Amino acid sequence: MEWALSLLRVEPNDASMEWRVIKYQSEFEGYIRDGGDKQAASLKSYLASLNSVSKHLGINIDARTLGSNEDIDALADRLSGMGRISEKNIKHYRSAMQQYVNMVNGK
Repeated sequence: MEWALSLLRVEPNDASMEWRVIKYQSEFEGYIRDGGDKQAASLKSYLASLNSVSKHLGINIDARTLGSNEDIDALADRLSGMGRISEKNIKHYRSAMQQYVNMVNGK
């Protein structure tokens, strides 16, 4: 899933230059599938949530920005502090961020 991005830097993906919001996106997709969540809707929801976090905060999602539970709390606090994102959406974002943190930490 590719998104047009204006706030984020370009990261090379394989030999071509593609816009990437989520570093290790293909690994994340495999992690979700291997974990037993075979529903495409769940995977799309997780990716959409991570892309939303990236877009709202103007950050790339990678192990540096999202590698621990403390990072989840900090990013969720920033999102909440913006005052325009519902708590329901932030809850969905937290769930996706937790899955990413679990992948990064080999859980």
